[in-house]
Amino acid sequence: MRSNTPAAYFVANLDTYGGNSGSPVFNSDTHEVEGILVRGETDFVMAGDCWVSNVCPSSGCNGEDCTRITELAHLIHQPGDETAALEAGRTGDEVTDKWHRITLAGSYEKLPAVIVAMQSFNGSDPAGLRLKPSGTTRFDVKVEEEKSKDSEEYHAAETVGYLAVGHGPIKNASGVAIGEAGSLRIRQSDGKQWQRVVFSRRFDDPVVFAQVTTYAGDQPCHTRLRRVKREHFEVQIEEWDYLDQGHAAETVSYIVMERGSHTLAGNRRIQVGRERIDNQWKRVDFTRFSEAPLVFSHVQTFDGSEAVVTRQRKITRDGFDLRLQEEEANDGKHKKEDVGFLAILPS
Repeated sequence: MRSNTPAAYFVANLDTYGGNSGSPVFNSDTHEVEGILVRGETDFVMAGDCWVSNVCPSSGCNGEDCTRITELAHLIHQPGDETAALEAGRTGDEVTDKWHRITLAGSYEKLPAVIVAMQSFNGSDPAGLRLKPSGTTRFDVKVEEEKSKDSEEYHAAETVGYLAVGHGPIKNASGVAIGEAGSLRIRQSDGKQWQRVVFSRRFDDPVVFAQVTTYAGDQPCHTRLRRVKREHFEVQIEEWDYLDQGHAAETVSYIVMERGSHTLAGNRRIQVGRERIDNQWKRVDFTRFSEAPLVFSHVQTFDGSEAVVTRQRKITRDGFDLRLQEEEANDGKHKKEDVGFLAILPS
């Protein structure tokens, strides 16, 4: 490698000629295609009366330019590249700090990417949601309060919305990819560790949602995002500030969607947006639904380093209230962050 800095290509030392343009460039360790050769150094030079190959030292000449394969990965058909199965639903006003079972309607070879969100604000103590899988179509959910101020963890019953998407591309009714879903394994050694997730295609304006979907570590935690870009995002398992920020290995699901309004198969509408939010309630409007949709939200930035989750309330067909919430021992204030939201009617 000569240079890995440009976003769309890299520069390498390769023994190639003009006829090699368009060739795949492989990673010698993993044998994966990293790029496509597109341009390079002059191939032949004069030596007396003859044309001879231009020989460059390892640190000389300009190297060969290779377009990153991520620039065109979305154009390459993959096995199982059909639209990922998607289902959304809500519980009754019944999820507390005790485990509550949710059974999905679809059939999956493995547990799909799942995100959850409280649709109500019946308990005001800072809290998030934790999941525990049970097979490929069932998972348990509970409200998990933090204990920065006291050890009390009882939480009033809340309504919980869930969105489950099979791993792979998410396409609109016209078959155009507007998102994707996946999962990864994270072991959080400390609060400085971030995991980069690279998309299978480049998005125009992505909004990301992530959820811890296992329960290997019982310290209260949630996911935190930063550097959401067209090609990737960074994620960590964030414990509350009173904890040590080290967390056992967990599976984290993620769903990324293009910002905007989309129509899915079956004339199902989904709206994805982004707002600038702090610890004060803010009304967020969306294009009117026929009824109150399910709403999911997630902080997209790391402008305030204190641990934080989003809370929602008063969801109607026209909009909802949204705010950030820090741990109880803090002063309750938080810098404004970019917060993404997704609204969809139940399946």
